[in-house]
Amino acid sequence: MKKLILAALIVISSATAMAQTGGNKKVNVSFNTAFPEASDVSWSQKKSFVVISFTEYRQPVQAYFDYDGNKIAVTRNVRLNNLTMPALSAIQKKYIGYDYVGGVEMDHADDGHSYYVSMQKDTRRVILRVSLEGDVKVFKTMKVTDIHLPAFAMSEDMLQ
Repeated sequence: MKKLILAALIVISSATAMAQTGGNKKVNVSFNTAFPEASDVSWSQKKSFVVISFTEYRQPVQAYFDYDGNKIAVTRNVRLNNLTMPALSAIQKKYIGYDYVGGVEMDHADDGHSYYVSMQKDTRRVILRVSLEGDVKVFKTMKVTDIHLPAFAMSEDMLQ
């Protein structure tokens, strides 16, 4: 009888854990292996990937996995002064008069490590893809007409 109760508790706790972690066993295993120190974990399922928001070493992080458990990318917010010196210098030279709005550091499985930085001048906002070495490319431009537009929002385009 004790074995039956113990087995039932294990099944219930496993089902609860899977529900809390998105319900995808492959993603769950990959995430727990890659981020054993993660806390405050929440999952969001998108059409072609899973977004896992969590805290690691007191810093908010987001990890993106496909449904087969393969890590696509990991991001964290970044301040302008935390960019590499070549990246910071390139932005300051090319975007004189622009204000830093926000950005993320991204470690992409295929494209490697880079920054996505949002800069704004008047009603023009530009999102830049910046390499660690300071290569700056315009990822997206937009006209800011709504003051409530978020400083930076990850898009599915960034993960491809």
